[in-house]
Amino acid sequence: MEQTAVQELEQFLTKCKEKSHYWDLNNPGDKFKGWQDNKALMQDYAKWIAKESNCPSLVMNIDVPYKQMALEAESLIHRFVKHRGEWNPGWSSLTIHGQSAERTQPPHWYIDEGYDTEETSPPVGWTDIAEQCPVTVEWLKNKWPFKKYNRVRYMLLEPGGYIQPHHDFDTRALAAFNVALSNPPGVEFALEESGLIPWEPGNARAIDIGRDHAVYNKGTENRIHMIIHGLWGDDMPRHICESFDALLINIACLLYTSPSPRDS
Repeated sequence: MEQTAVQELEQFLTKCKEKSHYWDLNNPGDKFKGWQDNKALMQDYAKWIAKESNCPSLVMNIDVPYKQMALEAESLIHRFVKHRGEWNPGWSSLTIHGQSAERTQPPHWYIDEGYDTEETSPPVGWTDIAEQCPVTVEWLKNKWPFKKYNRVRYMLLEPGGYIQPHHDFDTRALAAFNVALSNPPGVEFALEESGLIPWEPGNARAIDIGRDHAVYNKGTENRIHMIIHGLWGDDMPRHICESFDALLINIACLLYTSPSPRDS
């Protein structure tokens, strides 16, 4: 009997759950010691974290006014458009920075599909919904360390909706930033060989989307995230390095405080 999409999704989730999220994380040791006072070393460390640490996701040390941002997104639910076809039921999106609010794919997609040519492809910028999202726009302009934005989108996954296993790049690296504006109970975000991402509302995470990944909303509430694409600003490498150092400390603390089998 041919498997259904949900059965295949459940198999993928089960396989991912065989691993903990950070089980295979690389530790640089003293290789980048003193990066805080050496800009070149800081740049090298940030690149190593993104490409060689084998980090599946990294919580950024940047505060997010997620409750207000979620309210802004929820007020525009009627504007959201279907994302990536019927094979991902319940998944929709709305663009706050891009070609238009309803254009949720990258510009080259519309050229490849024949909607635009190189000459007629619209420029990217703040879309018409931006004025209805002042908290989100202020945060992006003044708090998030990018010097230039490409696409920035609200992403909605309705109860019962799912995103089938896929990868967005052919190489593994921390290559996308995903912000949890809401992440209600019952939502599972699985990454290949890395278990489930331990999301909490307000997390801004760099994610390795070169790994196969999938999301299933088994709960009863909408899940709203935001995906940010653009160019790093001057402060981003420091945030990456500080956030990774904090992760290593947290992991070390968990290992230190975990009970020994002899204690049971």
